[in-house]
Amino acid sequence: MMYPIKVGDIVLVGCSQFSLEKMIVDLGEVKVSKGAMFELEGAMILGGFVLENEYGETVYGGVNFEIPSQLTIVSDGEIVIESDGVRIGDVVNNALIGSDGAITVHGTARKWRQNWIQSEGLRAPTVNPAVFVDAGIAGAWRFLDNNVRSIIGRLPLASDMYTFDEGLVDPKFEFGWFSPTVGQTCRWQLEYIWVKVDDDMIGLAQLQTITQSETSSLTVNGLVKSSFVMPAAFMDVNDICLLIKLTRLGNDPLDTLEDNAYLSGICFHYMSDKWGSDL
Repeated sequence: MMYPIKVGDIVLVGCSQFSLEKMIVDLGEVKVSKGAMFELEGAMILGGFVLENEYGETVYGGVNFEIPSQLTIVSDGEIVIESDGVRIGDVVNNALIGSDGAITVHGTARKWRQNWIQSEGLRAPTVNPAVFVDAGIAGAWRFLDNNVRSIIGRLPLASDMYTFDEGLVDPKFEFGWFSPTVGQTCRWQLEYIWVKVDDDMIGLAQLQTITQSETSSLTVNGLVKSSFVMPAAFMDVNDICLLIKLTRLGNDPLDTLEDNAYLSGICFHYMSDKWGSDL
């Protein structure tokens, strides 16, 4: 068992320095003035802790913690307490707890998230519709061979989606599909529109189109996970919804799949940098 080392009051001024390494310390009172350094390396502090500014005024003591400029506590990464919040991590990869309590993460602290929409959550358009059919125990949308067939949908954008303050990250539209015929090429086309409040919901001025070839599984009715990368440059920070239309171009010469294709579901894959949206 480790017992704490008892230390009386410590007052650091000017360029003085005090360091604790890997010990439990029962302090009376610690006062750290501007220009002094108080380092903790794996130490546990049991007593009081007071910070003073350059005029000898206490800026931290007891419950109140007010930092006039910046305090940095260094461990494996670092904790930086600033006037607008607390940053945990290094300069590039960190979590920022703002003075309003909002939490935002940066760099590799961000995470990929996904909104999965099952096949029954999609709809068929009135022109060239795919048809929902029994397939296994869950069903699927059938896209006929040698035909143009489509499904449509609307996806709300998540409130924890990344902001645009540290560079854009391209989201992805992923979809799961299968076919009884193995190892052949299926031609897919994604049309989509980012929408914000007051945008025209009927017009096509913001329409983006991506077309690409995907290969069916080498397993009969084997699931294939395909994706379209959606350039974030076409997005707006105020977008709240994504309109989509997914089409199989079965009459395209590049579509060599001599069979039906079946869609099991779609997924919007995005980068998250926070827990939600501001109040």
